Amino acid sequence: MELVRSILQRLEDRAPGDYQNFRAGAFEGVSNSVVMEHVALMVDGGLVTGTPVQTSGGSKIPNFYDIRLTWQGHDFLAAAMNDTVWNGAKKLAGEHFKSLSINTLSALLQFYMRSQIPGFAAF
Repeated sequence: MELVRSILQRLEDRAPGDYQNFRAGAFEGVSNSVVMEHVALMVDGGLVTGTPVQTSGGSKIPNFYDIRLTWQGHDFLAAAMNDTVWNGAKKLAGEHFKSLSINTLSALLQFYMRSQIPGFAAF
């Protein structure tokens, strides 16, 4: 989930209209194939859109171009970008954090965020 969050943040930080693919080594210590596998999952999950392009090297994981956030991706990132909320949700989920679905994590982030707003939890 940390890589998903990092990818979404990187996409949001790009200049408008900049839909270039991530360059090899874009995420320190993470291979491009792992990044593209996460992008593929994020496309499947509705967080991003992208144009898949099969590589000539025989990899089963395509590269993606024209990657951009969807509305759902923006909503998820709005909840996930605050480190206090992110770390609070991680603490609440405990050992289950890595296995949460995007929808469950999004709900947990929203729950944690609401719990931090005085008087809001009552609604």
